[in-house]
Amino acid sequence: MLNGEKKKQITRLEIQYEFSKKEDSLNLQQQITAGKLQQQVLLAKQQDQQLALNKNQLVLSNKEKDIQKLAYLKTQADLQNEQLLKQEKEKQLTIAEKEKQLQSVQVTTLSQENDLSKLRRRQQWLYSLAVFVLLGLVVSYFFYNNRLKQGKLKMELAKEKAEQEKKEAEFQRNLADVSLTALRSQMNPHFIFNCLNSIKLYTTQNDTVSASEYLTKFSRLIRLVMENSRNDRISLTAELEALRLYIEMEAMRFKEKLSYSISVDKDVEMDYIEIPPLLLQPYVENAVWHGLMHKEEGGRIDISAGMKKNESLLEINIADNGVGRVKSDELKSKTATRHKSYGMKVTSERIALINQIYKTGASVAIHDITNDKGEVAGTRVVIQIPV
Repeated sequence: MLNGEKKKQITRLEIQYEFSKKEDSLNLQQQITAGKLQQQVLLAKQQDQQLALNKNQLVLSNKEKDIQKLAYLKTQADLQNEQLLKQEKEKQLTIAEKEKQLQSVQVTTLSQENDLSKLRRRQQWLYSLAVFVLLGLVVSYFFYNNRLKQGKLKMELAKEKAEQEKKEAEFQRNLADVSLTALRSQMNPHFIFNCLNSIKLYTTQNDTVSASEYLTKFSRLIRLVMENSRNDRISLTAELEALRLYIEMEAMRFKEKLSYSISVDKDVEMDYIEIPPLLLQPYVENAVWHGLMHKEEGGRIDISAGMKKNESLLEINIADNGVGRVKSDELKSKTATRHKSYGMKVTSERIALINQIYKTGASVAIHDITNDKGEVAGTRVVIQIPV
């Protein structure tokens, strides 16, 4: 009986040992499984971090490519300016050579007249003893012949003078065209510089979504500017499309504090009316920087285009509800940094050259907008272009 109880006790201990062993094995497997899950979670986090790093590297690479492209465009503009200067020097050299040729012709004419005078005196001495009638005939013959040569020479000189004047007039026109092209090429770096400042603002704020949207608009705007700047005149549709993109970019930059409207009368044929490229953007830029940026609540720009009745004039109005020209000058004099209206200066020179070349009467007038109390409540720019 004691042996039986011992066997039962041993059996119970063996069963309890097996159960504890299985329980320890199960706990060990659970710990191993939990460790593997933690390793997989850490591996997934490392992969996400690597993907984010690769994405940032790709964005930086794209930005470097854009910067290289802008540097290439600036180099191309500098090369074009150098080529234009070289052509202008060659034209000046050609004119100098023509003037030398004209002086040479004049010297030759004087020499011929001197030779004829000497010949006449010799003939008088040689034929003084001859018959008076024969002498008279000879003198008449040489006199008539001399008159013919002088008349022919004067006609040739007058023809050469007319051709010279024509070439000078053509040179002045070409010189004005070169100046106009140089001014138009200066608009691109100036415009790109202002847009790059806006891109820099988003990159410093780490706003990737806004930076991506702004870069998309910027690339579209640069494409339009490059396409439009190749032509002397573009359609009003293309000009307003580029202007709309620019205002949208400025509205993003001012955190939606800038609102705008663009309205065109129904009688304006936008696809057929042509104006110089980048003509309106400098005035809108001036309204934003000098009129609206000084107001904390922001402001509004209204752009309208229409045809003047009984006149072939396209009138474009750019109105803002900014602080006005006088207040803007006062604020600029008090601050250490000033945003220079270089675009407006270049645009004024372009309009003057266009009037000179094409004999048109394009004009720009700037007026103050006043409220009911007589206070300045904004600025209006009126641009009139013959079409």
